[in-house]
Amino acid sequence: MKYDELNERVLKTIKEGGWEKAIDFLDDFIDKNPNNSDAYLVRSEFFTETECFKEALDDAEEAIKKNPKSAAVYNNRGCIYVKSGGDINKALNDFNKAIGLNVKYAQAYANRANVYLKLRDPKKAILDCNKAIEISPNEDASPYYNLGLAHMNTGENTKALSDYNKVIEMDPDNAEAYAKRGLINSQLGNTQDAISDYDKFLHLDPDNKMASLVRDELKHLKSNNKDQSGKKKKPILIIVVVVILIGIFLFLAS
Repeated sequence: MKYDELNERVLKTIKEGGWEKAIDFLDDFIDKNPNNSDAYLVRSEFFTETECFKEALDDAEEAIKKNPKSAAVYNNRGCIYVKSGGDINKALNDFNKAIGLNVKYAQAYANRANVYLKLRDPKKAILDCNKAIEISPNEDASPYYNLGLAHMNTGENTKALSDYNKVIEMDPDNAEAYAKRGLINSQLGNTQDAISDYDKFLHLDPDNKMASLVRDELKHLKSNNKDQSGKKKKPILIIVVVVILIGIFLFLAS
């Protein structure tokens, strides 16, 4: 059984019987097929999603041992390092390895872009996002999301606005994309659009860690919709700094 079939079976098992049934299925499958690298890869991804990072890394290592020529196994291990808050340079090495093995691996470019953002190198992030989009323009919203972050970091807000428009077109329930677009619209003076975006963000994810900041900014925008004085822009500056920092240090993705 290959990766796609295994992954589909796991998702079906989760839907029908829950996470524990899914892990039981994978444990049993691996016991019977100990040399199947895809099984370790799927279980590693499963553990990553449930934030069991030690188990995820153990399975990632095993998948690499079983199939060291697979780009997917290195991409997976890189994701574990990022999501667990592990060694970011190890993550970069893994994404480099994945791309070296498969130069058409769009997700690996998108993931490496995220690492470059964490390393404060938005120019390299832009290159990788554009490469991911060139390879697979409509498969995944994450390259556009990271591209928006990179453009925000280089002060190219008009480009960032276009990036988040694309994210929302592809993934209309992406709450943080609305927060980022609201921030950009606010900075560009598109006050009514910013209000609309912030309202949508709070509707989709009212418990998000950025929610209190967004509520403060939204209150400010609504009460001063036509006021463009310098005094009224201080709260905007605060949320610019906080939202960008949160966006940089959190992995997407998916």
